[in-house]
Amino acid sequence: MISVSGDGLEGGREMKNIMRITGILFFMVFLSEPVCNQVADEFQVTTHEAHQTSPDIFRDYVVYVDYRNRNADIYAFNLAYQEEKPICVNPHDQTHPKIFGDTVIWVDDRNGNLDIYGYDLVADTEFYIVNHPADQWSPDIYDNIVVWQDERNDGGDIYGYNLSRKEEFRVTTDPHTQWFPCIYEEIIIWYDFRNDEGDIYGYDLFSGKEIEIVREEGLQVFPAIYGDKVVWADGRKKSLIIYAYDLETGQSYPLSCSSHIQWFPAVSKDFAVWVDLRHGNDDLYGYHFLTHREFRITATSYDEQYPALYDTIVVWQDSREGNADIFGCTLDSSRKHNESGKKSTCPGSLMMFFVILLLMQKFINISTI
Repeated sequence: MISVSGDGLEGGREMKNIMRITGILFFMVFLSEPVCNQVADEFQVTTHEAHQTSPDIFRDYVVYVDYRNRNADIYAFNLAYQEEKPICVNPHDQTHPKIFGDTVIWVDDRNGNLDIYGYDLVADTEFYIVNHPADQWSPDIYDNIVVWQDERNDGGDIYGYNLSRKEEFRVTTDPHTQWFPCIYEEIIIWYDFRNDEGDIYGYDLFSGKEIEIVREEGLQVFPAIYGDKVVWADGRKKSLIIYAYDLETGQSYPLSCSSHIQWFPAVSKDFAVWVDLRHGNDDLYGYHFLTHREFRITATSYDEQYPALYDTIVVWQDSREGNADIFGCTLDSSRKHNESGKKSTCPGSLMMFFVILLLMQKFINISTI
């Protein structure tokens, strides 16, 4: 039996205040829960006092741009052996590294313009992929196919190169600009200006057909792909929000309920991650496709940017040490449920629940019959 201390108007006001406080705190509990459930161990990849930026990851290898030699070089770090390895320390600048399997690629300006170079981690050999007088940049790689943005036709086009056959090929022929290509298996996607503001298009290497993925009002930019999932930053609601598109069903949907700016998404089998400005700085947020839940990954007052994702491991550029370092964490999908099948409760959620009880006890006398 529960009886409320106080009566009349004062008791009613007291009860309303209790209900407001209780509702706010319960709302905070449910907001805090996804952070605890999905993010496991955080780790630091680089510790050098110079800047390390723009990471990418494949299996145990993290690659990044390193400024310890007073220019932009490419380095790699093996997470399994905790060993760092210089990939390219040419005195000119090397940026935008990507990795797949044993191949690292990057943008290189040693020839007075931007070209694409590569490195074989097994053979310890460097090689060039494209060495054209025009600029080539924003590369991506899957298996033996490299794609990039190419300026040789007085505008951005998407080109590719087959490493096995040593053959270059052109992907887009539309006279408008195409930027930021990504590739997964036989599907290449990019950011396309043919409809003025920018949309997401794709190309199927197997069928030789172009695909219109999203054509909406506003800006659609920074696409990423894994399997049947395409994600991007979408400006149809006058802000940039992360959306996803299912290549099998043709359905698109937002991954976040926030109206603050979100960009630079990455995607894997079960997760998407992105940079999020809802707290006034660049934080990382994520989305779990199996539970359809959004969650916070980083909660510092510093900037965390340019996330890359392999399976359940996220790496990013982090400014908390006073310079740009590479940090990472594991997204633990096994924490979403406890053994009974019910949603597990985080330590932060338990603490908030006890605060609610203390507030309730301050104003309510509880007696058990």
